[in-house]
Amino acid sequence: MVREKGKYSKIAHRAGQLFNSKITNEFWSSFKGEVGRIQAEVLVYLYDNRQGKISEMVEELNVPKQHISKIVIDFINDGLVQSKTSRKDKRSNILSLTKKGLSYMEKHFEQSDKHFDLLLGRMDKKDQEDFIEALKTIDDILSR
Repeated sequence: MVREKGKYSKIAHRAGQLFNSKITNEFWSSFKGEVGRIQAEVLVYLYDNRQGKISEMVEELNVPKQHISKIVIDFINDGLVQSKTSRKDKRSNILSLTKKGLSYMEKHFEQSDKHFDLLLGRMDKKDQEDFIEALKTIDDILSR
């Protein structure tokens, strides 16, 4: 199979740009004036994974350990994150969102959902169904 050099990367890049501009930017923008992008990514990481270690976030978010540690300490002081000593390794801490942190994240997802509903509302019923099905397919394939 002969393929054009960079063809798939270009398609993926364009799809990512469209997805960001039409969908995810609204979510990230909902944090403006409250927390910065990296701080929001730490909260999203904990929301998505239910818990985590600083070392895992450093690797996943590609942010220096000192920066993640400072963010986590601030979130602990704000009551959004809690830290518990790991049962397996007493030298490490397991981080998770508090009830306040979960509520904070739900507020941002609800705000983003309103924008998403407006986007879907501009589509006819068939396009809405196709779009949602495509999202599910992409999620399924990339999650494997």
